[in-house]
Amino acid sequence: MNPTFPTSRYMEICLGMIGMRPTDFWNSSPIEIYKAIEGFVEFNTGKKDNPMSRDELEDLMELYPD
Repeated sequence: MNPTFPTSRYMEICLGMIGMRPTDFWNSSPIEIYKAIEGFVEFNTGKKDNPMSRDELEDLMELYPD
């Protein structure tokens, strides 16, 4: 196992909380695992980045005109 990739913890989350099948877990890349956990957290906590407001966009367009 890779010491920088917390395989045991990710297995607990993916298999126990998300309900991923073991074969799907082992066939997933680290990025796929991370994205699955990120989506699970977003869905279950409602924490989601808000899109940029019109005012924020206009401020950026003013600062960085093309």
